[in-house]
Amino acid sequence: MPRLTIIIPYLKSDSSERLEETLASVLENRSESTDVCVINAGQYYDPYNIEAEGVRFLEAHAQNSLLDCINLGLHESQSDFIHPILCGAIVKNDWTLKPLKRLENPDIFAVIPLVIEMEEENDLSEQSQIMNAVQHSVHKTVHAGYVYRRNGSVFPLKRNTTIQRWDCIAPHIGGAFFRRSSLEELGGFQTTVSPQIAYIDTSLLFSSLKERTVWEVNSILYYPQGYFASEQKKDALQWITEQEQLYSRWHDLGERLGTGFSHQMRIWNELLHGLFQGNFFKILTAFRNGKVSGALAQKQSLIRQIKSTRSNSSLSSQSSFANDSLMRPKSISEFPRETSKNELF
Repeated sequence: MPRLTIIIPYLKSDSSERLEETLASVLENRSESTDVCVINAGQYYDPYNIEAEGVRFLEAHAQNSLLDCINLGLHESQSDFIHPILCGAIVKNDWTLKPLKRLENPDIFAVIPLVIEMEEENDLSEQSQIMNAVQHSVHKTVHAGYVYRRNGSVFPLKRNTTIQRWDCIAPHIGGAFFRRSSLEELGGFQTTVSPQIAYIDTSLLFSSLKERTVWEVNSILYYPQGYFASEQKKDALQWITEQEQLYSRWHDLGERLGTGFSHQMRIWNELLHGLFQGNFFKILTAFRNGKVSGALAQKQSLIRQIKSTRSNSSLSSQSSFANDSLMRPKSISEFPRETSKNELF
């Protein structure tokens, strides 16, 4: 059974050239026990017979979203961990090594690599030119994930970002490593929100279950400069609505009084800013559109369900262990060989 499944969604909006560049890079640099799976929602016909190199192609509906495709890859995977990346990603040798080492800790749910946008130089398919561009070009944008703050605000992680007590960090959509069994407990990412909000929401949920999301700066994925421009230039009103969707589910994070007050201050700050820009009512509408009725109760019910499932699984394992122990030697003297004291610890 493979240890890692790399999931590459191929959507209608993606180019076949970028898919092939990513596959060439992944196949050249992947480690052993790695499965590569393309979720083909964009009708890629594999003219170079890449499937013969061990790549699996799973057919998906053309209407499927990015999150639909990632969920399909998740459910088809048999690996311990999954690593969704996008068409256009370029990787280097051993980029999966340290994240997988971090995920050996059962308290870690996800690992955030660095996602770097760089200036394209000549031929993107030439790995040596890509590496040279990264090392020498100043035209780079580095993504290190996002922070969710308990007042409902979401912002990109920067080098000097201060992490506060109730903050939660989450991966960037350009790439992340996840524990598959944990995501399966959820049934995958929720597809009713944008991909980045879904990543943040999932990290929040597992943080509440004491499973952390951590960084690994020695793992890097490279994308062409401007690849995530649409995300960075997202409509401000849409961004407010999406943040409120998160707050609807997570306003019980931290002390209730402090969280509510901080959230109200954030709303008034945005409205005051909108008053001077002439879009006060649009911002007010964006906040109202983000409020999801019953979201908190739904989230709490999901957490209880996961805890219950884990508790039952733990009891079942203990029962199996107890039955198995009946067949084990009852004392050291019953072992078929001499056992020294040092070997017992």
